[in-house]
Amino acid sequence: MKKVLWISRHKMTDEQFKDLEFILNDKVKLIVYDKTLNSIQDIEDILTEVDAVCAVLPLILTFELYKYGKPIFQAISERKPTGKFIKLSNGIKEQEFTFVHAGWLKISNFQLETQIFKTK
Repeated sequence: MKKVLWISRHKMTDEQFKDLEFILNDKVKLIVYDKTLNSIQDIEDILTEVDAVCAVLPLILTFELYKYGKPIFQAISERKPTGKFIKLSNGIKEQEFTFVHAGWLKISNFQLETQIFKTK
């Protein structure tokens, strides 16, 4: 059985879970972290316990997470039209979409160069 850390405010869908077990070729026990993550250091203890991480994180946190050497997966979703239209607050009608699980993306390599600009 693989222990996987799920970092997201959203519950993993059944389809995502089944697909994760398939790609990991094993049963999965999810450890859920559904709070706002400000620093990877906040979950260091959890990272020692897991085999992989599935995360919805800002780029810089994903990069910091990569340094811990755990496989990182991100859910891929496709927008599919529902066939319905919704009316926006400004009165404009817009086609409604739903998000459908389309697989998992594994981060195999990660290089990041950044530059901070401050105006004052």
